[in-house]
Amino acid sequence: MKALQAATEDEVKKVLAEFDQYTSCTGEQMDPEARVVLARAAEEDTTFFSFWKGGVRAEAY
Repeated sequence: MKALQAATEDEVKKVLAEFDQYTSCTGEQMDPEARVVLARAAEEDTTFFSFWKGGVRAEAY
């Protein structure tokens, strides 16, 4: 778990340092509780998407 936290922390620092280069995308419903996708154009024909999930909730069926 500590390795995951360290890797996530490094990635968040990178995103925050270049935040002005990102565009945020949401679904059609514009639900504030839903996931927000970050998109960044790297080259002319290449776009990178970052998917972040704030937490995981277990559900039993």
